[in-house]
Amino acid sequence: MKFGTGPLPVPVEGETRQRNFQRLLDQVKFLKESRFDYIMLGQHYFAQPLDLMHPIPTIARLAADAQPMSLACLLLLPFYNPIELAEQLQTLDVICGGNLTVTMAQGWKDDEFLAFGISKKQRASRLVEALEVMNSLWTRERTTYHGKYFNLTDVPRVGHPVQQPRPKIWIAANGDPGVKR
Repeated sequence: MKFGTGPLPVPVEGETRQRNFQRLLDQVKFLKESRFDYIMLGQHYFAQPLDLMHPIPTIARLAADAQPMSLACLLLLPFYNPIELAEQLQTLDVICGGNLTVTMAQGWKDDEFLAFGISKKQRASRLVEALEVMNSLWTRERTTYHGKYFNLTDVPRVGHPVQQPRPKIWIAANGDPGVKR
């Protein structure tokens, strides 16, 4: 059995983001000393009062402090370009020494879809299509893909993650259709 947590320093009224981040670093130190197996950071936009920092650069910063714990991040995949995200995640996997797990979620908050100009009805199909593109970019030397949302013609591989054939990917689900997917 493995134990992990999503450290989340709850903002204190009047506290700066820098102080809040320092409390996150303190939590990571405590979790490492307590022999936790992994840390997961989540993502939401407009999540006040939580004031979440973006998980990718945050995990990159935590990677050295957290070893040997695994690092995990939950990302809202429909809001990303899969080429850019595949590149960022292969880089993050290298920074984490192959100790990265990525959880892909389709999202649910109306204000996030509105702000990104994406129909909430497209969230599942965008998630599936982006995963197909990213997997191809990690595992093939060249990718050609023609889908509903993404079109690539003879695009070179984005790089070589430490984990082969790609970083570990979990899919978040909160209902029967998501679980089946």
